[in-house]
Parts: sequence; C-alpha cells; structure tokens
Amino acid sequence: MTHKETIKEGLRVIKRNLPLVLIQIGVMFLSFLLFVMLVGIPVAIAIIYLGIDLVRFKETLTAVKDPIEFLYKYSGIAIFIVTTFVVYLTAVTGIALFVFGGNIAIIKDSIKDPTERFSIKHFLKEGKRYFLPLCWLTLLLGISFLIFIFVIGAIIGVAIILLGPYKNEMIGKFMIVMAIILGMTLLLIAFLIFLLLVAFSIYAVIALIIDELRAWKAIKRSFNFIKDNFLQAIGFYLLLIMCYFVAVILMVLINFPFSLIPLIGPIISFPFKILTYIVQVYLGLVMMASLVSLYMKNSVRP
Repeated sequence: MTHKETIKEGLRVIKRNLPLVLIQIGVMFLSFLLFVMLVGIPVAIAIIYLGIDLVRFKETLTAVKDPIEFLYKYSGIAIFIVTTFVVYLTAVTGIALFVFGGNIAIIKDSIKDPTERFSIKHFLKEGKRYFLPLCWLTLLLGISFLIFIFVIGAIIGVAIILLGPYKNEMIGKFMIVMAIILGMTLLLIAFLIFLLLVAFSIYAVIALIIDELRAWKAIKRSFNFIKDNFLQAIGFYLLLIMCYFVAVILMVLINFPFSLIPLIGPIISFPFKILTYIVQVYLGLVMMASLVSLYMKNSVRP
C-alpha cells in the first residue's frame, strides 16, 4: 500500500467516525474549563490576597531581614498554587489518555471492519480498557525523554567545560564560526533524535492497543517495527507532520488579512479561528488513522 492510499484510508476511517472530532473539541473546552477552575481562579485568589502587601511591596522587601521568614510567610500560597497546577496537569493528562485510547481502538475496529460505525458506548468501553496500560506506557516513555534531555544537557555541559580553558585562544572569527556550526549541528542532531523518539512513542502506543500488549512489550514491538520498516515508518510520519504544518500555515495565512481589518476584523476572524481549530483536530485524527493503518499493514505479529 502506497503512502497516498494509506492517507486515503485514514480519511475514509475518520469520515466514518466524525463524532471523534466532536469529542476532541469537547476535550479542548473541558481542558480550558479545568484550567480556569484549577489554575486561573487560584492564581486570581493569590493575587487578590497578595494585593494587600503589593501596595508596599518595595518597602516590605527592604524591611525583610530574614529571607526565610519572607518565604515562610507566602509558602502556603505557593504550595496551594503548585498543588492546583499539578492536579490540573494530572486531570488533563488522564482525560487525554482516556480519549486517545478510545480513538485508536475505534480507528482499529473501523479499519478491520469498514462497516463498523462509531458508538459512544464502545468508545467509553475501549477508553476505560486501555487507560491504565497507557498510563504505564506514558510513564516509561516519560522517563526515556528525561534521560534523553539529561544526556543532551550532559554532552553540552562537558563540551563547555572542555572548551572553557581555551576560550581565550578561540576568540578568532574562524573559531567562532566553527563553534556556531558545531552548535547548530548538535541542535539539528538533537532535533532529529527528538522526532525519532516521538515517532517511536506514537508507534508504541499504537502497538499497545492494536496488538493488546503490555507497556514494555509495546515498546519492544515499536522498536522492531521501526527497525524493520525504518524508511517507510519514519518517512511517512515526517510526511504527515509536514503536510499538517503546511495546512495549518495556509489556514493562518488566509485568516491573517481578516484580522487586520479595523474594528470588524477580530469579529470576522474569530469564526475562522474556530474553523481552523476544527480542521487541525480533523487532520490530527487523519494522521492518527493513517499511522494506525500503516502499522496494521506492515507490522509482523508473532
């Protein structure tokens, strides 16, 4: 199956399951409401509470003799805001994993059986079924990303330490140019590795649901799939990413002239912004369905 045929199948699958688009939009509004309730309101309360002291904030700082006492005074507010923010992130992540699991399960069933139609009962059942496995997989992948960031930071740190003693000898234009080229090369390599890790994570999630694997086995299956189909798996993923961003940029460019119109510009552009978001959600689901289709057609299952 060619890339064009795979994308067409992704389009057909989402066309048969358009309620998935409405669910994604609903999740966006729910996330916004949670942000207002769990982050916006606590921050507003903290600002109002601190407003009594902010009137004489400079005088307060000057009068402070013990910084620990100052931190202790406002530690309760800081802990309150951090706690609500963590609760918000936990809630949004949980909702996203639940919906993501339901989406891929619905897409999988629709690819296997083209007559299959969307059912909210089936969606909720599948979302609940894959919620915990996706949590474990997300935890393992999150640790992997942290290790990647730590390694990149360590490499940059070691390079700075090694080059530090020679900084006086490296002030020439040639060495500056070479340092810039080296830095850009390292950033490019890090970016490519990051894209590879993202693709690896996506295929791991797909493998977990399609093949009904545990988190660690899904990671191994994703590694084997990319190893056996490297150019096709990574190339198709990059192609989808590029097409997605081109479509988004075109939508933004179309909307930009309307926003420049005095007075009525924002009013005209607002519905178009909503339409742009709906298109982004739709294209994101098409990308997901296309990747699931590619995996199901090319993966080797024991």
